[in-house]
Amino acid sequence: MFRNKLGCYIFRVCNWIYTHKQVKYTKPSILMPQNQWNKKCHHITGYPHISLLAAGFGFITYSLCDMKYVVYADDSQDTRDEDKKANLFDNNLPTYSTSEVSKHSNYKERIWVTYKNGVYDVTDFIHEHPGGDQILMAAGGAVDPFWMLYSVHLNPHVLNILEKYRIGNLDPKENNDNTSDMSDPYSNEPKRHVILKPACVKPFNAESPEQLLVENFITPNELFYVRNHLPVPDIDSTTYSLEIEIEGKSKTLTLTLDELKKFPKYSVTATVMCAGNRRSEMTKIKPVKGLNWGAAAVGNATWSGASLREVLKKAGLNEKDLDKYKHVQFEAFDTDATGSAYGASIPIWKAVDRRGDVILAYEMNGVPLPRDHGFPVRVIVPGVVGARNVKWLGR
Repeated sequence: MFRNKLGCYIFRVCNWIYTHKQVKYTKPSILMPQNQWNKKCHHITGYPHISLLAAGFGFITYSLCDMKYVVYADDSQDTRDEDKKANLFDNNLPTYSTSEVSKHSNYKERIWVTYKNGVYDVTDFIHEHPGGDQILMAAGGAVDPFWMLYSVHLNPHVLNILEKYRIGNLDPKENNDNTSDMSDPYSNEPKRHVILKPACVKPFNAESPEQLLVENFITPNELFYVRNHLPVPDIDSTTYSLEIEIEGKSKTLTLTLDELKKFPKYSVTATVMCAGNRRSEMTKIKPVKGLNWGAAAVGNATWSGASLREVLKKAGLNEKDLDKYKHVQFEAFDTDATGSAYGASIPIWKAVDRRGDVILAYEMNGVPLPRDHGFPVRVIVPGVVGARNVKWLGR
């Protein structure tokens, strides 16, 4: 009962904020039937000022109680404290120029990198790096530009590890503003509902309050959890094209969004969940790498689009040839600093199963896919972990 009342109070605050700022927001009636909403909230409609005061108190209480497991990747006091260490000049360590650092870009000469005013020998750490040898992209240079893109590194744990490998200072006479000529790759992100609770800001990863998930069978688009690995691509639907290539076949099928929509339209209601859902509970038992998700990195929606089975058939895949293939690989438009596209695969039998319900979706709950959820096209693979439901599908 307390949670239900608190939910009403929270939405009254959101309502007041968005009304005064003239911003469109998700109405409570989308989350529950109007009669149910009225039944739960009718007793507070007669006292608007008291309700708003109670709502504010409820929202603060909710935030303090329910956000205990949320970790902001780049905005905690501990992060700022650790980050200051890299800016400090250590008189007990030698000073190096950028040209001296650049000579250490291979294993023979040792792998050195710089971050802010520090110089670090990370050779012995490379085999432990969760991202593998991608750290070598910064070998002999600065990691600052890469961490602007992969800002999940900006947390106390990572900065503390880096500081252990510090061997010197970067010459203060040299310009060390390694990101001054870079625009923020996250400057063109879509707007999000304020009630989403971020586990990481850049890239944006967030979930809605747990109790809202059970209010309705279908999760509203604005409250659906967001899992991004990189900046959200800004794709023009009028120039969008999807490439379908079958190994061993000579032709490649290219479809525009309009051409994809000419295929029979299928709708499937399916749950998508991040593999890291409830990781915050795991970390209480043993430290686990990854974003500190709560229990709401999951959502249920009705997706609509073309059947992957039919698209593959149009591209030249015959049932008699299925034994030749093992997987269908999906590649997205979001790419990392090396230009490598995010991608994942599913077994061929899942892709072509008549009852597999795998679709190339262009609608979510009856409207075009929001940017955060894969506009203009994503693959939906019911029953398979969210990471393989590739968004911003390009190939």
